[in-house]
Amino acid sequence: MRGLILSAGLGERLRPLTLKRAKPALEFLNMPMLTFPYHWLNTLGLKEVVFNTHYLPDSIRRAAMHIVSPGIRLHFSHEAEILGSGGGIWNARFDLMNDKVFAVANGDAVVLDPDPHLMQRMLEQHKRNQAVATLLVCPLEGVGSKIPGVWINRRGMVRGFGKVQPEPETECFHYA
Repeated sequence: MRGLILSAGLGERLRPLTLKRAKPALEFLNMPMLTFPYHWLNTLGLKEVVFNTHYLPDSIRRAAMHIVSPGIRLHFSHEAEILGSGGGIWNARFDLMNDKVFAVANGDAVVLDPDPHLMQRMLEQHKRNQAVATLLVCPLEGVGSKIPGVWINRRGMVRGFGKVQPEPETECFHYA
């Protein structure tokens, strides 16, 4: 299985910390933030991982090379200019296209869940439903009004993205 860790943001809200390192390379609990999404993706048995870079790419490369497990092929995909929603995945498409299923995570998403099999259960559900995409979401204050999010109906189906409610009886979540 292949994984893609997106880290294209500028980390402006964490300045001055992000003047020398990209946000995913900053330490949280004594580890670069990108360690957390890598850990979750690696529970799926990664054979290859792609790290998307933009701002201060060398800081991402250094952090990634220290955390990637031996035997896992490491790639980097660079966005010279931010490509927008889905742009990081599109930019890494040649590294991902040999697998029907691949996993993507935000490089600055620190997900702490007590279920060590969360990703495996998500992958099994994804395959069972023959889904186009399966998203891990969580509540977050201001999502859907101050920041864009994922609008989901009562059946758990994605109905839209952004700040505008696409239809009645949908709830907005942050995507991890």
